[in-house]
Amino acid sequence: ETAAWAFDVIVRRIQNQQGIQGGFFVQPREITELAVKLLDATSGSVYDPYAGVCSYAIMLDDKCAYYGQEFCTPAYVAGKLNLLINGKNNARLDRCISTEHWCGIEENNFDYIISTPPFGLRLSNSTNHVNTAELDLLVRASKDVRKRRIE
Repeated sequence: ETAAWAFDVIVRRIQNQQGIQGGFFVQPREITELAVKLLDATSGSVYDPYAGVCSYAIMLDDKCAYYGQEFCTPAYVAGKLNLLINGKNNARLDRCISTEHWCGIEENNFDYIISTPPFGLRLSNSTNHVNTAELDLLVRASKDVRKRRIE
């Protein structure tokens, strides 16, 4: 518990020194808490295509299986450390690009999708004909929701 607290403090201090309020490594804790409460997942599996440092995994109920994807190397390494330090054995983080390898509901039968994409990140090769990460997430997630409702 102390190591997890120290990890969080160190990452946030690095951001503050760089003049960053959430964003590259982590989003504000309050946003993560709100999103997890709105998700209201107490069991099942959760997909996070833009995992960052796995903030959602840390706050999710331990009965939820978490799968995250992160391409940015510093965030991926920080995410793996965060999972390890917090003892999240029910969580997995892979280093890959979610816009190229989407693992939504259809492929892996996840129960939930939660993520905070890097807003404004331009995509050059999106298969959904959208040009930013947040639009790509919305299009793909909405398709997964429609497929799930049909079943």
